[in-house]
Amino acid sequence: MKIQHSTIEHLGEYAKHLKNLNEHDRYTRFGYAAGPAAIDQMILNMLYNPGQHHLFTHRTDDRIVGFGHLAQEGTEWELAVSVEAEYQGQGVANELMDHMIAWGKTHGVHVVYMHCITENQKIQHLARKHGLKTFERSGHELYAHVELPPPTVFDYTANFVREQNELAKDIVKLQRTWLKNLNPALTLSKQDTK
Repeated sequence: MKIQHSTIEHLGEYAKHLKNLNEHDRYTRFGYAAGPAAIDQMILNMLYNPGQHHLFTHRTDDRIVGFGHLAQEGTEWELAVSVEAEYQGQGVANELMDHMIAWGKTHGVHVVYMHCITENQKIQHLARKHGLKTFERSGHELYAHVELPPPTVFDYTANFVREQNELAKDIVKLQRTWLKNLNPALTLSKQDTK
C-alpha cells in the first residue's frame, strides 16, 4: 500500500476512474448522476485551480485502486474518496481519509466536510469514524464536517517522515530505472569497441 499526494500527472487516471464507476457508485460519489461532461468539467477545474485541489492516490499491487480529493470551498475543504469496485471493503477509503486528514492538519486545512447521500451508509460510517459530525441537509443528503485540531509537533514530524520516505522510495525507483537503462547502453558500448 502506498498513498501519495499526487500531481496533475494522475488527473487523466482520476477522470477515467470516475467515468468507469458504475451508476450507483457514481451517484454515491457525487450525490447525483454525474455524466462524463460533469466529470471533465471537474477535472478542468482541478487543472486550472491547482491550489484549491489536492489529489491523493492509493496504490496496491502497483496500480492505483483509490483516489482521495480535497477541494477548497471558501475556508472549508470538501473531502471525497472513491475506490475501484474490487478493492471496496478492504480499508482503502479509510486509509485515504486518514492520510488526507493528517496531511490537511499540517498544510493549513482547518475544516473538512463531506456530502453523504442518506442511502450511502458506508460513507456515513467512514465520516463518523474520522470524527465528522453528520447533519441532514436536504431530504436525500447529509452534510458531515469536522474542525481539525491544530497540528502538533508529532503531526509535523510524522508528515516530514512520510514525505521523506516517499522521496527516498522515488529516488530508489529512479536509480533502478537509470541502472536498467544504463546496462543495455554499456553492453552496446562494449560491443561497439570490439
